[in-house]
Amino acid sequence: FVINSSIVMMMLRISAREETLTQERIDAIAELERTNHRLEQALSENEALHAQLVLRAREAGIDDERRRLAAEIHDTLAQGLTGIVTQLQAAQNTVDPVVAGGHVERAAALARRSLSEARRSVQNLLPQALEHGTLDEVLGRVVKMWEADSGVAAVFTVTGTAEPLHD
Repeated sequence: FVINSSIVMMMLRISAREETLTQERIDAIAELERTNHRLEQALSENEALHAQLVLRAREAGIDDERRRLAAEIHDTLAQGLTGIVTQLQAAQNTVDPVVAGGHVERAAALARRSLSEARRSVQNLLPQALEHGTLDEVLGRVVKMWEADSGVAAVFTVTGTAEPLHD
């Protein structure tokens, strides 16, 4: 009886210890599930914030480019046109044909210079990368460069028929 009682007591202790360990494991799994759920929520919020950040960065880039273009137009074209108008008004207000001719010549020179500046400004707006390949080739190179710079694996795939772009 003593031996059987001892064995039963020992088995009850082992059973109680196993039950405690099982409950601890269940609690740990429940905590891991809660933590996993919180991480998934944080990841979802992070994705939304990242999308907003990308959108705002794009908008900021567009705004910066607009300001740059406005400054360039003001610094080159607007000033050239103002000079042309001033020279033509001076020629119009002058009685002496020689002086008026000088004003007209200066206005013509300013017009030629302004036209050259306008062409240069427009040329600077063209994407230089597209001069040496099609859009899909250029995008493929950009993806490879980004992959090399960032160390993140990236694949560029073109689906459908590649259409040539108008100059």
